[in-house]
Amino acid sequence: MAPPERRDEIAHLITLAAASSVLLITVLLVAELYGSSALSRGKLVGVSCFRGLDPVAESFGALPFIYGTVVTSLVALLIAVPMGLGAAIFLAELAPPKISDASPSSWSCWRPCQRDLRPAGRLCAGAATA
Repeated sequence: MAPPERRDEIAHLITLAAASSVLLITVLLVAELYGSSALSRGKLVGVSCFRGLDPVAESFGALPFIYGTVVTSLVALLIAVPMGLGAAIFLAELAPPKISDASPSSWSCWRPCQRDLRPAGRLCAGAATA
């Protein structure tokens, strides 16, 4: 087995190669998307917020997409906020310790982590409200 310094070097090189491949793929993806977009063909003039989408007439209005995004976001918030707040309040105030600790007492490997992970678990319960 290689010495620890050599293993650290190998792990560093593997991590560097993975990060470099992610950056390369991102650059290639952006270049491909730009090459096939209306922006690269100079046809961005037809894009406005007040027209509908009609690809045949080359009218690429953004209003339907903006409206769809806003409506979808509002529906998601209407569902997620009450559920997230309810779960957070239940775990923090109403649930018995057996449930709110989220760990069976028979798991001896969990006990050293309970002090550190309990606040994180309570924060995760309220994450949907953020």
